[in-house]
Amino acid sequence: MTDTLTQIVMGTHRAGAGATASTYRRLWREYMRPHAPLFALAIGLMLVVAATTTYTTLLLGPAIENMFPGETSSGMSRLVPGLDRVAPGAGGGEASFAAILWIAGLAAISFLILAAATWGHIVLVVNIGERIVAEMQSRLYAHIVQFDLARLGSIHSGRLTSSFLNDTNVVRRSVSTAVTEIFKNGVTAASLILVLFLTNWQIALIATIVLPLLVGVLRQLGKRLRKLTRNRLVEAGTMTSIMMESLDGIRIVKAYGQEGREIARMDVAIRRRQRLEARAQRVQQIIGPVTEALSSLTVPAIIVYGGWLAMNDALTAGELVVAIAAAMRAYPPLKSLSRMQLVLTEGMTAAQRVFAILDEPPSIVEAPGARAIETVRGEIVFDKVSFAYADGTPALRNLSLRVAPGQKAALVGPSGAGKTTVLNLIPRFYEASEGRVLIDGVDVRELSFASLRSHLALVTQESFLFDDTISANIAYGKEGASTAEVLEAARNAHAEDFIRALPDGFDTRVGEHGMRLSGGQRQRIAIARAMVRGAPILLLDEATSALDTESERAVQTALARLMEGRTSLVIAHRLSTVMDADVIFVMQDGRVVEEGRHAELLSRGGLYARLFHTQFAGGAQTPPVPSEA
Repeated sequence: MTDTLTQIVMGTHRAGAGATASTYRRLWREYMRPHAPLFALAIGLMLVVAATTTYTTLLLGPAIENMFPGETSSGMSRLVPGLDRVAPGAGGGEASFAAILWIAGLAAISFLILAAATWGHIVLVVNIGERIVAEMQSRLYAHIVQFDLARLGSIHSGRLTSSFLNDTNVVRRSVSTAVTEIFKNGVTAASLILVLFLTNWQIALIATIVLPLLVGVLRQLGKRLRKLTRNRLVEAGTMTSIMMESLDGIRIVKAYGQEGREIARMDVAIRRRQRLEARAQRVQQIIGPVTEALSSLTVPAIIVYGGWLAMNDALTAGELVVAIAAAMRAYPPLKSLSRMQLVLTEGMTAAQRVFAILDEPPSIVEAPGARAIETVRGEIVFDKVSFAYADGTPALRNLSLRVAPGQKAALVGPSGAGKTTVLNLIPRFYEASEGRVLIDGVDVRELSFASLRSHLALVTQESFLFDDTISANIAYGKEGASTAEVLEAARNAHAEDFIRALPDGFDTRVGEHGMRLSGGQRQRIAIARAMVRGAPILLLDEATSALDTESERAVQTALARLMEGRTSLVIAHRLSTVMDADVIFVMQDGRVVEEGRHAELLSRGGLYARLFHTQFAGGAQTPPVPSEA
């Protein structure tokens, strides 16, 4: 994992203004521009909102002029279409009730248009936001599942889950609501300020003199909110991680009576996030009072100065009312504009975290022109292979071995010898640092992932089952597997009898991780999944070590059926399960130190013999040695 991704996920990365601007541009290019027609329609409706807001404000002028006889005309009556036909002479200093009714009707129609346009634009921006978050989540999930095992092991799955759920939704609110609200409120405020300038430029200056101060306040609040948002999202990841760990390990939690400890851990995380949320809300909500305070200074000033102008016949009553109304109606969109700017800051912070994951390049990629192989005999060769983990810890050292097609080969040795690493290099879950891994003489790095892995089947110690039906879990091994294939695989895995004994048979849902089934049942479902795949190479990683004797016997019978006619590479701690192997590779410290069949290795008195006698020490009956024939 790159340093930048680590810093962003853990909340220690500091992005400058350039990074924020770059994030804006990328959001538009990748996620917003594809929805440009909907954005254009939403913006059109926002322009209608701004126009009707401004127009209803302007209507106050001619309404005042036609209410009071002798009122000097400012010419605002020209803004009312059809007024001269309905009330000839309106706005000429004569009171006209017909003109007032006409203006009121136009105002009512304008407000109805305003309401419809507001509803339409809200529906559109919600729709746009949901489309954007869906696209972002799809890309994010697709990228995460393409990570190699080393990359996935370097960051807690809870933090990735939090980015997938929380960060993307913060971005959604930002790029839909905030962006469109900024445009709508910006146009509305600009239109009303224009009305002020058209009415009286001195009054307009009084109304706008506070804007530079407001911008300065926003800049400072934005800096504080960016840091708070980053820390809030990190804490959300921490909470998700604690929740996932507690539920995944709930048996251990309960067995050791550590419920209180886990509750305390979560409480600490919750309190930290609550404090950050409270601080962020204080920052976000302060913009309202600040705007109100500024307007409390300017509106009285407008009333005083405008009143003085009106008393000196430099401003009509209609113009004064319009100026005061425009100023008062301009401040709410300015307040909303300021708040949305802070929301946009939150969204850009969340987007940077999402993009950090999306920009993390896969460390294991297909070679240009990677090819496919249609038929595989099953030969596996490790040619002077070395491998070290990201922290530099060596796992394999110049390892060489060969498994002939159709052989059952076993990997044995003490913990940490590198057995599982060998298995992981074959499907390219990890990449060899030196040397080559070959299938039928072809370097696995020359093959496409799809082709390589289509010829492999994997059964692990703790077989993972999806929270789906038994039938779906078996069919997972082969895309498009038929019902007949699923039934045959279950039968060959000695699983059909217990499956049919379940209330819903093959349609039984197995629960999360298959917890509604016993260990032996889960393992036989996993074997059936490998059988339905029909792959010529089988990889078994401690497939029976966690089972009781009865379950192990059933699973071993199923495994024997599965390995028929296939190349099998088996990791086992119980040496009794691999005594019949065609070849046994004894590993220690990342190297093969012994190689041969059971009886041969036993007679040498080396590491294998010591492991064997240790397992069957203490008076246990030594298993019969299989025949070499």
